[in-house]
Amino acid sequence: MSGGKGQLGPILAVALLAAVALAIPPGTSATGSSETASQVIVTGRNITIEVSKTGPVLLFFSPGHRDQAFRFEYTRLVTFNDTGDGSYSPDELSYLCNLSGPAWQVSVQNRETAGTGREIVVALSAALDMTEKPRGGSPGRAIPEEGGGAEGAGPAGRAAGGPGDGGGTGGGNATGNGTGGQNGTGDSGTGGDGTGGQNGTGGNGTGGPGTPNIIRNAFTLTLTLTFRERDTYYDWGEPLLLRGGSEVKIRVQLRPGTPVPGTHLALEQSLGAPAGSGRDQLFRLFDAIGPLNARGSNNEQQGGKEVIHRFGDVPALQQRVAYTNASGGEQGYFTWTRTVRATFSGGDSTEAIRTSYRTDGVSLVLYAAVQARGNATLYDFDPTIGIIPEAFPPAIQELVDRVLAHRQSSLIGIIIGLAAGAAIVVARGATVRRRDRVDLIRLERNPYYRAR
Repeated sequence: MSGGKGQLGPILAVALLAAVALAIPPGTSATGSSETASQVIVTGRNITIEVSKTGPVLLFFSPGHRDQAFRFEYTRLVTFNDTGDGSYSPDELSYLCNLSGPAWQVSVQNRETAGTGREIVVALSAALDMTEKPRGGSPGRAIPEEGGGAEGAGPAGRAAGGPGDGGGTGGGNATGNGTGGQNGTGDSGTGGDGTGGQNGTGGNGTGGPGTPNIIRNAFTLTLTLTFRERDTYYDWGEPLLLRGGSEVKIRVQLRPGTPVPGTHLALEQSLGAPAGSGRDQLFRLFDAIGPLNARGSNNEQQGGKEVIHRFGDVPALQQRVAYTNASGGEQGYFTWTRTVRATFSGGDSTEAIRTSYRTDGVSLVLYAAVQARGNATLYDFDPTIGIIPEAFPPAIQELVDRVLAHRQSSLIGIIIGLAAGAAIVVARGATVRRRDRVDLIRLERNPYYRAR
């Protein structure tokens, strides 16, 4: 009984401090951005985002809870030849680009607007070269490296699989069975199926035995991350709510340059825990037959081949995957619209996204696929990442900082200071009492024990 009473004091003190803290709305002074040599850090009321400067890799977490951060990463762009359902499968792969490879340009803007208040925009852009699928080798999907990246937010570092036995079918002075890449001619022959002859150059890239063809400047990819401190609406076919302070809007713009073989294209996205964290990230997928649970550490293979699942869209415009804890509680999320805007010379159209997914032993991998249109000048994707603030109760020090940063009068400041001091003193006293109780169990410190 005495133990229960001893613990009541710190509980009441903490509860008082929390009640006072939560009664005072957090201000916007904490909203802002900073930069290091390797990343951009954006901080709001309920979310912090670390954006790598070397690739499209994001870590996001509740402030004060970086040990529970979530990773979201664009790992590859692929083109593929669809065999019927419009969604990506590895055996359909045509060309690919590991997004950890290109040189990324990064810019940051801070601005104030009447409707949204403080707004922070981080943009990453890069020109992408597409490489032909290696023949006889692995398709080379990017795999996050342990300890890689910028301060825990760097890009995936290595590619799986070797170059395979690709290469043109044309010999030294022979003619291949097609035009290389985009009507390109090899030095000593015409490359077949986009690959050069023995000494040839296929399309806009290089060929040769064992060397996949490379198409230079095939796409330009731009990711624009927008953080707003207030709740705002935007129009994407219908109004959608952007939860200011806990959600970040990502606009993905893909601009075709040099044509690439393939009937469809797909963005590969990897969701998981930060590299080196040792956490097995769990997920809940809200598809048409869901919700379904998935574990990142489960490497889904059958007969040595990747197992891909079709994500069945729900009727809502936004589709959703949640990051969960071990007990199934939702803590963060990734959403996307089931359509993409495609721009043509004559105007815009709405194209359906076909989503497929798998787990690869490290993360949940999503493929957002759309039909490749020969006259398209832009594909505009619409995803979002966010935190569920209620899943991360604030720590004592965070409450103290929050209260003191937003006190509204000297009297409130004094009251809050006393409450904070009382909480700390009582909590320390409880710790001492607990230590004393534990010491009673040790015979050498037990005053009632007398050795015989």
